Amino acid sequence: MAILGAIDLGTNTFRLLIAEIKTASTFKTLYSENRITRLGEGFVDEKRIRPAALQRGLTALRAFRNTLDTMQIKAVSVVGTSALREASNRNVFLEEVKRHCGFDVLILSGEDEARASLLGVSLLFKDQKPAMLVCDIGGGSTEFIGRDGIHPDFIYSTHLGAIALYEHYLRSDPPKPDEMRALKSAIFTELEKLSPPFPWPKRLVGTAGTVTTLAAIDLEMRQYKPEQINGHVLTASRITQIVDKLSGIPAKARAKIAGLEKGREDIILSGSLILKGIMDRFGYDRLRVSDYGLREGILIDLFQKQAD
Repeated sequence: MAILGAIDLGTNTFRLLIAEIKTASTFKTLYSENRITRLGEGFVDEKRIRPAALQRGLTALRAFRNTLDTMQIKAVSVVGTSALREASNRNVFLEEVKRHCGFDVLILSGEDEARASLLGVSLLFKDQKPAMLVCDIGGGSTEFIGRDGIHPDFIYSTHLGAIALYEHYLRSDPPKPDEMRALKSAIFTELEKLSPPFPWPKRLVGTAGTVTTLAAIDLEMRQYKPEQINGHVLTASRITQIVDKLSGIPAKARAKIAGLEKGREDIILSGSLILKGIMDRFGYDRLRVSDYGLREGILIDLFQKQAD
């Protein structure tokens, strides 16, 4: 048994998980925290981490460091994803994180990010049949993992990210019809490139902030409860209803919707359209939601390495 920590430095959100873990399939969450940092702000035009975003990231990580220091942590794993994969000045950020917070950050490839997400999701969906497709919609990228058993059978990492698409296409608030059409077309074009080695799995599972937020909206959740999010079913028709509502009102009004996390009111529409595009393109009429994902996968991977 060990107390371990995992930190996911996402393009939109930094997430901390501290858990007591006995085996690779079970653990007890001791502490969990999310902080929206918008690290990938401005990536469409600049492909670099802006000074303000860097400072927001450091503020979040200092808070995480303080929390970790109050607990008997055996080890912590800190990983970066899409924004840090692509940022031209990522070394500046990594050096600042090391200097101020003492963290060594591992930058995951899109494929490694997908594998870790599957590892986390599999904590919830332990049954190997039927086969499932996991979609991990992030701020800077979307990963697809097809599983027909314990291990992934195919992995795709795409540049479909909620922040990137929002900044590039949705310039108006609320968005204009031509902006929505252009965004939907871009999503469909990207999805057309995906071609798995066998028919798409019948079961679709979604993880990460866009999907869990849509579940929270569907449940009209005033206080986020992971245990209610895990396994929740979203139908294609319900997602369409939510998208229609989101697209017709400005971000300020969206922020008042029950279940919508503060700080996500601008990018939730682009993220939702990615999910809607996935379901429309590949013929899914329902989605099962997993609060477990990359962060939990990082933790399990760390536990396995500690045990070796």
